[in-house]
Amino acid sequence: MSAPAKLEPARKSLASYTKLGRSSLQSRRRSLAEHPPAALGRPPLQNFENADILPWIANWLKSTFRTDIESIVVPADQKHPFPAYPSEGELGLYDVRPLMAPDGSIRIALAGDWGAGTDIANQVAQSMMSTNPELTIHLGDIYYVGTDEEVLENCLGQDTLQYQGVTWPVGSKGSFALNGNHEMYSGGHGYFEKFSPKLGIPASQDRSQLTSYFCLDSPG
Repeated sequence: MSAPAKLEPARKSLASYTKLGRSSLQSRRRSLAEHPPAALGRPPLQNFENADILPWIANWLKSTFRTDIESIVVPADQKHPFPAYPSEGELGLYDVRPLMAPDGSIRIALAGDWGAGTDIANQVAQSMMSTNPELTIHLGDIYYVGTDEEVLENCLGQDTLQYQGVTWPVGSKGSFALNGNHEMYSGGHGYFEKFSPKLGIPASQDRSQLTSYFCLDSPG
């Protein structure tokens, strides 16, 4: 019997993110459907029926609510604290005048609900970069629940065996990202530890994004 053909990584289907509600349980269910254990292959999303609700609840409690239950005895599983700015540096207030183009303008490209790892997400990133922005800002919500793996794959361009990674577009002078509810479903570790340290304004005293809030100060 011949060996099965090797499948090249591909981008995720946009259909995987349709009708995705705001509950952490639904996000966890979709995440597990997209990333089943390797031995199970990659069953289609419709295979996950309501009859399997108890296993889904078990996974949800173990993963999404790890920060509320296991953290009692495992400190590493606690929700990531919201860091404050240090006493030195910009304190989150960034003067954009040094970032402006020679004509005194500044181009800022914004996107929200971005981080699904689909071809559409990649097209949005390319479209943003086609405007040659000085800054890019993510307005929040990366999918599904903001784990380290999702951030690496859907925002930082890391390929996996199944999917091609997608990279968040960074402007010529820097980039920032706010956090939404999806980043926090897994305790915010992926957002604070993997994503935001790759962002910020390299020319600033802070060099990278230190926390989830900031102010861009423009003249006038």
